[in-house]
Amino acid sequence: MIDTVEIERLRGIRTGKLQGLTPLTVLVGRNGSGKSTVLEALFLALSDPPDNELYRVVARRRELQSARWVVWKTGTEGQATIKVTADKNLRSVHVTWQPSNNDPRQTQGVLSAAVVPAARQTDPKGPLEPRWKASGVRLVEVHSDVANPLHAAYSEAARDPTRRKEIKSLLSALIPGLEDIQLLTEGVGQAAPVVYLFFADQSVPIALAGEGIVALFRLALEIAAPPGRSCSSKSRRSTNIPPPFSRERA
Repeated sequence: MIDTVEIERLRGIRTGKLQGLTPLTVLVGRNGSGKSTVLEALFLALSDPPDNELYRVVARRRELQSARWVVWKTGTEGQATIKVTADKNLRSVHVTWQPSNNDPRQTQGVLSAAVVPAARQTDPKGPLEPRWKASGVRLVEVHSDVANPLHAAYSEAARDPTRRKEIKSLLSALIPGLEDIQLLTEGVGQAAPVVYLFFADQSVPIALAGEGIVALFRLALEIAAPPGRSCSSKSRRSTNIPPPFSRERA
């Protein structure tokens, strides 16, 4: 049974720890507080090897068009670390984002994950720990019925200054410190822009604010859509998860 999980620099969690876990644990918190990130951390830590499952973690946040957002502040403050203790056994996983040409501004690069043997964290020559045999570990994939991407829906709604103001006002009431909403491209030649939230010290894709905020944003767009129009359209539910990146190039 999992007793403890520690997370550093994974997605929107700079540092956090949950301990004293029970066979049934319910995570409760505000939108964007990191509930989904905790589940992703457990999924990576218990996957063998974790590198093979990175694409699922990226695919769950389809609005994030670059894999670099898996690591806190795109890795500019170091790699992500996940530590899970189960039955007094410790398993550590490092998740690293390496941008192309070592340029932190690049959206292209390599996302990797590797298990760090517990004994070698303090002693590089320590013995290898036995590989965990975790079985049945998976993430519940949530597929959206909404075909119209966020950037297209916001672009249409934001053409009207009044509607744009209403959308910003609604989100500002729920996201402390929000200063602006803009469409930005993720890299040179990137066709599809991404909805970004602007704060005093940084700007991040809206998908990092949590699934609840993204859902609220779509609702706000629906309300602000011109009369007789809708920001979304229905499409057939897909059971396939197209990887948005290859493990060699993100």
